[in-house]
Amino acid sequence: MAHIKSIGIVVKNTAVVLALSVSTMAAMAGRDAGQIMAQEKANKEVAQKRAEIDFAPGAGNSIQKVVLPLDHGPRAVTTPALNKERIEKARATAVASTVNN
Repeated sequence: MAHIKSIGIVVKNTAVVLALSVSTMAAMAGRDAGQIMAQEKANKEVAQKRAEIDFAPGAGNSIQKVVLPLDHGPRAVTTPALNKERIEKARATAVASTVNN
């Protein structure tokens, strides 16, 4: 009878150790530092190439982004109608500049 109890204790202890090891393995899984550094380097190279293309002289990218003030919420600075007017004015200016060129 004592032999059966000791087997039960060993099985319980093994189950606890297995559960703890599985939970810590999931926390340790992930990308290593080499992968992260390689990805950051690749991202910088892509961003630099994109910037060279976008901001090159004579690239023809004279499109200005419209930054609108907040038009909703408790700290709204403007209204949605005024923002629509700003967007339409920016579109008209962009169309006029492309027609003149």
